[in-house]
Amino acid sequence: MKSFLFRIYAARIMKYAAFVTILFLYSCKGEEGEVGPKGDTGTTGLTGIQGATGVQGPIGTQGPQGPQGPAGESFEKAFENGYIKGTIRGTRRDGSGFEEAFEFKLAMNTEGFIKKGNLHELLLSRYEKRTDENAVKFTLLVENKDQATQSFKMTDFQLNFAKIFADRSRFVFSAETGFQPQWIALPMSVNNNTTYQLTDYGLNPEYYVESVEKAYYVFNTKNGNSVYFDAVGNREVEPGMFAYVVNKEGVKSLISQTYENLIYSNQVFTTTDNVNLADEFEAPADEYQVSSYAYDKATGQVTFDFKVKVGAFSKNMSYNPAEISGSVSANVFDGQVMRESVE
Repeated sequence: MKSFLFRIYAARIMKYAAFVTILFLYSCKGEEGEVGPKGDTGTTGLTGIQGATGVQGPIGTQGPQGPQGPAGESFEKAFENGYIKGTIRGTRRDGSGFEEAFEFKLAMNTEGFIKKGNLHELLLSRYEKRTDENAVKFTLLVENKDQATQSFKMTDFQLNFAKIFADRSRFVFSAETGFQPQWIALPMSVNNNTTYQLTDYGLNPEYYVESVEKAYYVFNTKNGNSVYFDAVGNREVEPGMFAYVVNKEGVKSLISQTYENLIYSNQVFTTTDNVNLADEFEAPADEYQVSSYAYDKATGQVTFDFKVKVGAFSKNMSYNPAEISGSVSANVFDGQVMRESVE
């Protein structure tokens, strides 16, 4: 019995001793240390070798070239409408004759017949180029239009023509007709000008300013001289007195047997002994002809021939009679649609 009790007691003591040992070990455990540094990243593996590019297929055969498109039209070509063409015949200011042809096709405006009372007015104009000075314009009145008794009257004609020759000299001609007699005042009369040979009878002198206190009227002559007259007077010289002449070679002379006896004052030439060299007269009306007139109302095409004779003083730059003859072909409208009726 004692032996049994002893074994029980001994087992309890051993159990207690084990518990005490565990408690001791737990209470004697140290604090937990810091986390260690992160290790280095491992080396990236090598990229694999790229596979070879496949063989390129053959290039296909090039197709045939398409047909060339039509050439584009210039501004002038796009706005062409028939033509007004002709020939100018006359005499230059230096007395030499000339003959020049022209043909203008560019129409800047839509043109046609406009009813004016019992008549129809047709204003036609054509230009050589869009920005060119070369142009012709005229107005034609048609009485009894489209009837067997129709007749024509030209009321206005204007022509501007310029041309550069091979030697780079420039020829300019312009004329504006007056189909009524005109009163003309010339600083130098036609008869007196046979002596002095002014290219424009003194109508358009150049005003040449030499200094603040000195200016001149300059007149060109048919032989190439330039004659200077004082435009501003002073103590020594009165306005309008002869100053000097420069010949075509550029040589200046203060003496001239031809011009030193002239005075230019109030747009009139007189001599130093008070002889009036000017003239006033009535110039006859310019002349015209219209022939071979035809108008196709279905197509709008009007055609005719013309001839205009302009006098020396009809705003004619040559200051000599000239003749312009030619023909017209143009498409026009046949009246305007108004609010009340068709004219």
